[in-house]
Amino acid sequence: MKKGANVSLLLKGKTINAFADAEMNEKAVEKRLLEYIHRIPMSAKSFGIRMENKIPNAEDIARVAKDRLFVKIKPSLAEK
Repeated sequence: MKKGANVSLLLKGKTINAFADAEMNEKAVEKRLLEYIHRIPMSAKSFGIRMENKIPNAEDIARVAKDRLFVKIKPSLAEK
């Protein structure tokens, strides 16, 4: 999926066509992971990321990002 792929999603009982692309750049994954944990702080524990005064540990973010990727999904324009 390095070049991306067309996918179908089932959202609220409706099929949505979209394009999925893997984000594998380590620094970009760190940024996305940090955003994700800020939105869902309790997810840090499942990733093995320590929280210090409600802030994710930067070393843990960097360590975890090495083994992860994020998938960006963009709905087709006709679906919006």
